[in-house]
Amino acid sequence: MSIYPTVRVMRGAYLLGFYRSYPHEGEMRIGALPSGVASADELARAMQVDVRSRCHALIVMPRKVLLVRCARRAMLKDIERLDFERTLLRETPELAAVRHWRIEARLVHCDIRDGIEDAARARRITLALYRPRWLANHRPRRPAAGFEVRRIHPVTLAIYAATIDQNRAAKHRRHQHGAK
Repeated sequence: MSIYPTVRVMRGAYLLGFYRSYPHEGEMRIGALPSGVASADELARAMQVDVRSRCHALIVMPRKVLLVRCARRAMLKDIERLDFERTLLRETPELAAVRHWRIEARLVHCDIRDGIEDAARARRITLALYRPRWLANHRPRRPAAGFEVRRIHPVTLAIYAATIDQNRAAKHRRHQHGAK
């Protein structure tokens, strides 16, 4: 067995440890919806939606979207995949409300290969070492009962984005009014 935890355990611990109060989703489907035949039945359309790529984790923070990829050992393939996923986010219809926000890509890792720092810096991807002591010893035997998957709901996300944008606009107006 590896001394490192599985990616699934890492992702869950990272999201709950740092981003539990923000809208987030693990294994989210990203990218444009496939253009299918208009006469396709409901099952065929659902299958087409299910073929989109998945990202490890997506967190919606005020004024930015954080795209996270977890890796036991950071390698060049992880950097390339994260760069590809970042391009798909702008096409994702579920994220339409935050499409104009900044996208930050982050590779969370326990160990790293040589030369990865330069590749990540060239693609504007941040690296985050994540190696808590308990995580190295964690070996889940089976999924926990009552596990609740958080999903990003497009309507709720639109309300959240509008609130953040309105607050920023109001703050900007107050600043402009106070400066005059």
